[in-house]
Amino acid sequence: MDPARPWLILGKGPSFAQRARFDLSGYALLSLNHAVREQPVQLAHMIDLDVVTACGAALLSHAEYVVLPWYPHVQNAPGARSLDELAPDHELLRRLAEHGRLLWYDLSTAPRRYGPGPVVQATYFSAEAALNLLALAGARVVRSLGVDGGAGYSTHFEDLARRTLLANGQPAFDLQFAGIARTILQTGLDFAPLDQPSPIVACVLSPEPAPLPERVLEFSMRKHTSMSVAVHRIGSPHDLDHVRLASADEQGHTGAGGLYRAILVRSDALVLDDLRKLWSRPMEGEGIAVPSEPMPCGSDGIPSIALITAAVERRHEAMAAAADVLGGRPPGLAGAPPVASSLPASWNCCGRSEADMGLVSFRAPGPPPWLARGHPLGHLWVATLIEAVQAGFVSLDLIRTEVRLGRVRPSLVEQVETGNPEGLLVSRSARRLDAGFVAPYGPPASQPENRPMLLLRAFARQARRRVRAYRQGGASRR
Repeated sequence: MDPARPWLILGKGPSFAQRARFDLSGYALLSLNHAVREQPVQLAHMIDLDVVTACGAALLSHAEYVVLPWYPHVQNAPGARSLDELAPDHELLRRLAEHGRLLWYDLSTAPRRYGPGPVVQATYFSAEAALNLLALAGARVVRSLGVDGGAGYSTHFEDLARRTLLANGQPAFDLQFAGIARTILQTGLDFAPLDQPSPIVACVLSPEPAPLPERVLEFSMRKHTSMSVAVHRIGSPHDLDHVRLASADEQGHTGAGGLYRAILVRSDALVLDDLRKLWSRPMEGEGIAVPSEPMPCGSDGIPSIALITAAVERRHEAMAAAADVLGGRPPGLAGAPPVASSLPASWNCCGRSEADMGLVSFRAPGPPPWLARGHPLGHLWVATLIEAVQAGFVSLDLIRTEVRLGRVRPSLVEQVETGNPEGLLVSRSARRLDAGFVAPYGPPASQPENRPMLLLRAFARQARRRVRAYRQGGASRR
């Protein structure tokens, strides 16, 4: 495989019907399941043996190679028989194998491992396995059509709707995006839908030096986002000159009118959902979209995220105006696009409930969790920090340096080293270190030990985590 050649994954989702709009000649094509019957491809991927049977002669005529797990699924469940055992009784598999066109890999759901190579991960749908497989094989750039969310097929596959649509019992194809995001984070693969401008341009608004919160925010964006993200720090208006916004026209789209797009996020926030949900909103004209009213929590009402769509000649004015909005100021430049509260309220959540949050803001109530231990949602931020350290995205040296410079509280080091996200449950020595800490900005930290309800909730979360860890350990031992 030529790693310099981009790949295009073709699935059965609605955007499959758009492939005539694009020049596909520069891509190596990989089909998912029944998509091979509509389009000749270099590689046809499927997990279920039933799909091999259903595609029949299309595999022989349309696919140069066919790739399956060594233990294919049967009727949407992991199978017990290997390709080596199945091929003698399966004419199509036998013919593919005889001509050297049958490839295999070890899938994570298989009952046992066969080869010495890496295991391909997939949780819900074949797109996860296909993307992970390409990344492991050395692909650098992958695009997709028909790998969509929702619960429908392209009109090309209407005949399959009653037989195969979500036949694995899952509620929607959206579940595949978590696995796709994991592959992008772990491999650095450049992945995006072909019908979207890419990469997502995410600008972190950070007027004060805050390397650790910025890094944790970036990790949270990359962890949850199912397409590639380019992250830029915006510390002053001059930084806007170095940001290259994503243009629809660069992807060969029609009707976009030369519009550019970017997402602006405050550094005192944490992303808990897929930025692709905002990025894929239709480009219907210039505008700055912010979330509707946040959940009640005593917030100052200032949004923490904005989606910017602007013409090329006004893109810098739009960025500056959005920065004003996120800073709680009226837009200061004439000619900026209008501001509308059209994003879901979940993208401006600073409440106490953790359910259905796309973004959590740490401006209120109280100081943010890197400065004080008493924020009611601080465990979410610290848990993300711990995960970022375990993934190698944030180093312990950075945390220790920020402590030494007085920009974050000292007890963070202990929390990361012990894997404890609960700031209220640190050791007495860590609390003593925090007692001498003076935050570089913002209000002085209160003493969280005097808030019994927060302490009770911290104990309850810790108990739930221990129960989950015990159960997972028991399952792995079995």
